[in-house]
This record gives sequence, structure tokens and C-alpha cells, in this order.
Amino acid sequence: MKRAFRGAAVAAFGLSLAVIGGGSAAGAPAPEALRIKADGAMAALTSGGCADRPAAFEPVVADAGFAALDPDMRAAVLGGAAVCAASGGDAEAAYSYARRGSEEPAADGANWAVRLTLALAVDRPEDAAQSFRVLASRFPAALRELDADAVAAVYARASNDAERLTLIETLRRAEWRSADPVDNGDALRLEHVRLLVSAGRTADAQREAAAITDPVQLLAFTVDSRLSPARPEVPDLQAAARAALGRVALTATAAPDRLSGAVALAGLHLQLGEPEIALRVLDAAFERRRKLGEAAYVDTAAQLPVARDLRAQALFALGRNDDALAELSAAAARSDVQDVARIISLAGGLTYAGRAEQALSALDATAEADLDGEGRAWWLAARACALAEAGRAPEARAAADAVEGAAPRLWAAVTHARLCTGGMDAAAELYARRLADPQARTAALLALQPYRQPAKATSRWGAERRAQLDALRARPDVQAALAKAGGRLAPASLADIHGRL
Repeated sequence: MKRAFRGAAVAAFGLSLAVIGGGSAAGAPAPEALRIKADGAMAALTSGGCADRPAAFEPVVADAGFAALDPDMRAAVLGGAAVCAASGGDAEAAYSYARRGSEEPAADGANWAVRLTLALAVDRPEDAAQSFRVLASRFPAALRELDADAVAAVYARASNDAERLTLIETLRRAEWRSADPVDNGDALRLEHVRLLVSAGRTADAQREAAAITDPVQLLAFTVDSRLSPARPEVPDLQAAARAALGRVALTATAAPDRLSGAVALAGLHLQLGEPEIALRVLDAAFERRRKLGEAAYVDTAAQLPVARDLRAQALFALGRNDDALAELSAAAARSDVQDVARIISLAGGLTYAGRAEQALSALDATAEADLDGEGRAWWLAARACALAEAGRAPEARAAADAVEGAAPRLWAAVTHARLCTGGMDAAAELYARRLADPQARTAALLALQPYRQPAKATSRWGAERRAQLDALRARPDVQAALAKAGGRLAPASLADIHGRL
């Protein structure tokens, strides 16, 4: 959040010393004392000082003369105050400023976009949805500027398929797409196909389906019978992945300042069972970063952890477990922020490599009380697996039980914990519930598919997990749930790099 909001400050609100020093509602210049306060706040915002001074704008906003400023300036200052507070980690204060800024008569799309983002940050889903509606109706240009994470978070909070379809089609009308040129939007496109078929709009669904090229999204048409009315001609998945490699390579060449290109290429090579090539791609990307530093990529904050995870996968696939763990350790050791996802990845890697006690030490260094529901659920799941690997079965089962209490519909985390603790009956019941849920069904079907396996097993733990998944697919209760849901199993010629569960 710090980097994103700092970058948005000037672009979104046009704040400058000249603007802050503009006129009041009566046309007179702002009082000198107020200008000095505003200059100081602006300096903190543009220099990155808000990390230490999140309330830098409060003396401006609290000044008796603030209400007399013209509406444009008030909206801009309140927007800057929201950005500054968010950059300093005070999400509640940031949200309060953002609400006030959006309620100014001169509020623009930037004010509402920041309000939406902060409403999500402080878990106000209804207000995020309202902000989305305002953007859609009044500021479609600003709607196009929403990042993919914000859009995904709004979508995740939709309560029914009619609302989901409206949301996607609002994005389509606004011509929204991810700012990342490597993201072709196929995951959202597949969801749109599902919703269109459900709504009886088969022709529209067929047109949307015809544009899908991602190999895993194409696999969904083979395994989920609900999508049959819109099913395009599905090529061999390896051929689809090879074609995707060509397209991504062109996009990555045209956008050399985006690490996402190397990440996408490495992911496709891993899916094709080519870890050596994936490793070369990522090593070249890391060398560029070593030479150019922070100027190498504009998306380092979002993509570097993913790149390191993929590099670790490639190293594990090559049997270089120690090197893989070193990569995960480097990702988890970032000094500027405690990234819980990276710590959980490290714990998972250590457990996979049979180093359960080290995995537990890594997890114990994380403040559980500071985690949100999803973070805590994954932390507990990783802990359950490490405890089971360490031979501490009762503690492992207790941790697995707690996962479902923390986030009962975080299916992958709950299933992961159950499988680690030998809860095959519970895991089968989870899959049956997911297959019965129209919203969760496609993901469950993709998780159950028998994907291509590595040429060599590098871990006892990994071999046991593969055996568990094979046993789940063969269970009569899972088979019955698949049949009832209109799903099928189809051996995939690609490896699963996402650890789908």
C-alpha cells in the first residue's frame, strides 16, 4: 500500500504547492499560516515522509480556515490526507479522510477510487460497492484506472450471480482491463462465460469463450459440463501453452520494465515441465534488477515475491532443495514489510523438504494477532502441516480445526490442513460441498484434475500429497459428487504450478 499510494498522490489529486496556495471560496488567497501547514504536508507526501507522519495533513484539515477554501482545494487536500495516512499505515484515518473528500461537491473520480480502495482495506464492503456504483455512473474514466486487486476484491464481495454479472458488464462497458499488459483477463472472461450461460445468454457466452486462450481456463470447458453450451474448440493444452508462450514473449519484449512478463513466461515453462528454462528466464530478470536496481521494473512490489516463488518451484523440480529454500528465505526476509504470504510459502517449503521444526520457527516469528481472517487461516494451515510433519499429531489436528473457524470458505487452506493431518473423510466432504456450490464448482473441478507430475519426486511429503489426491479422486463419494455436479476428470498434460486444492 505504501508504494501504491505514494505514486497515486500527485497523479490522482494534482496536488502542488501552487494549488495548495490557491484561492478561498471568496477569491482571496489562503491564509499564510494555512499555506505553510499545507506546504509541510505536501512535502511529506511527495518525499515519502508520510510513512513516519501519517497525520501530516491533519493540521491543514483541522485549521479553522479549511472550510473557507474552495471546494476543489478541499477535495484535493482531503484526498492527499487519505493517501498520506494510508502510506503511513493508518487505514482507518485514511478511510475517514477519503469519505470526507468524496463528499465534497468538487470530488472527482480519484476521490471515489481512493474511497473504494480504502473501504476494502478497512472491511466496509457495502461502501466499496457503493463507491464502485458511483464510479461506474459518474466517473467511468476513473473506473478504468482501478487496479486488478481492487476489482477482484469488489467482485469477491458480490452476494449473488446477478450482481456478479452486472459488475463484470459494468467493467466491460467502461473498457476496464488490468494495467498489466501481460494479464489477458482470461480468468475474468471465464467467469463471465459461466454467468452468461447461467443467464441463458448462450450466444454472448460463445463470443466471450472464443477469446479465451489461457490453457488452464480452457481446461475448464472440458471438465465443467455447465460450460458446454459455450465450449470453444479446445486445443491440446500443451499446444495452447506453447501458443501462449509466443504471445507473452511478444508482450514482455514490448514492456521490458514489467517483471510480470518473466513471471508469466516462467509459469508457462513450469506448466510444460521445463524447469530449466523457467530458471533461465527468471535468472535473466533478476540480473536486470541487479544491474538497474529499483528502476528495472515498475511492478517489483507485486511481482518479485511471485517470481521468487516460481524460481523456488523450478529449483525444487530440479532437486535443488537447499537452493529453493534459500530463495524462499530471501523472499520472506524483506526488511521493509513483514509479508505473511512469503513466510507461509517459506514454511511450506521447509515442511516439503522435511524441515518441520524450522517451518514452525518461521511461523512462530509472525504475530498471529496481527493477521486478518484469511492470513490467519493460511498461517494455521501451514502450522498444521508443519506440526504433522514433526510428529505432533494432536496439535496438528487442533490447528486444522482452527483453520475452518478462521475462514470457513477459504477452501484451499481448509483442504490443505485436512490433508496434512490425514483427514481424508473431511477433505472428501469439503470437495462435495464445493462441487454443490455453483460459485465454487469450477475451481473445485480444476483442483481435482490429475495434472502432469514432475519427472522425479524430490520429497516424501510431496509424494504423500500426490497419493492423497489420487485416493480422493477414486473415492465413491467424490465420484458421486462429481457426477451430480456435471463434472469430470480429464488427465491434463500440464503441471499445476498453483498448488490447486
